[in-house]
Amino acid sequence: MAFFINAKQARDKGRKDSIIQSETAVIENAILTAVEANTLTITISDNSVMTEYTNSSGKEIAESYYTNWQGGASDATKLDQMAQVIKYFVDLGYSIHRQINTLSGTTFEWVISW
Repeated sequence: MAFFINAKQARDKGRKDSIIQSETAVIENAILTAVEANTLTITISDNSVMTEYTNSSGKEIAESYYTNWQGGASDATKLDQMAQVIKYFVDLGYSIHRQINTLSGTTFEWVISW
């Protein structure tokens, strides 16, 4: 007999995976745009869950990712989500790292190259 996840497990997993999927989709779109422009590197500094700094409500969430990245907090879910984004692109052969967004000072940017 097969086992299936219950509704609570589905909700919990959906929330986690939806953030990872959203973040990877923003990065994928930027990569495709860069490829069309014959560029070999991109920086995602805004307009994603983990990097947002111009929208005040989104910035608060992005700042929590930054704080966890910098070791000022230890939210295992956020740390895992960032690790999954990195793993996804590394597994595809990309180089990806985070750097401080100097415009905000409290969020990070993704830097991806190929």
